[in-house]
Parts: sequence; structure tokens; C-alpha cells
Amino acid sequence: MPTAQPAPAAKQAGTGKLRLVSRNVAMSAAEYAVLAEVKEACGAAGFPVKKGELLRIGIALLTSLPLASLQTAMADLPTLKSRTAKKK
Repeated sequence: MPTAQPAPAAKQAGTGKLRLVSRNVAMSAAEYAVLAEVKEACGAAGFPVKKGELLRIGIALLTSLPLASLQTAMADLPTLKSRTAKKK
């Protein structure tokens, strides 16, 4: 009977180079404006930050929230119509 092989060990955090992934993210114009406002406020406070860094900070903060809080926040988000490329 075949036995399951263990999965290869994943690289530990902080070892090696980080692999960057570039993806498009849809958000409302109002949400994008908030991102720009926070970016400007950070710069005015003496620590310039990029919008991508703000998104990464947000992702890091999401890991500390309980799933119930995430579910509530998701329910409060307005739905966005996704834009998909039309086939020719």
C-alpha cells in the first residue's frame, strides 16, 4: 500500500529573497482616495510610505483580527462589479 510522502518543508520566513507578485486589485474610487489620504498623512508625519506598502501593512493587520470581525467587515463592503476582459 503506498504511503503518503510528506510535503517539502516550506522556506521559513526571513530566509532568502522575497518573491514579488504583481496583481491588479479592484477597489472603489472612494477607497482609493482613502489610501491616498493615508499615504499623504504618513508623509506629513515624517515617514513616507508607498501605497503598496500600505496595502501590505493592511494585510499584516488582517492576520490579527478574528474571523468574525473580518466577516462583519466584508459584509459592510459595497459590492463592486468586476471588470473582465471581453472575448473577441
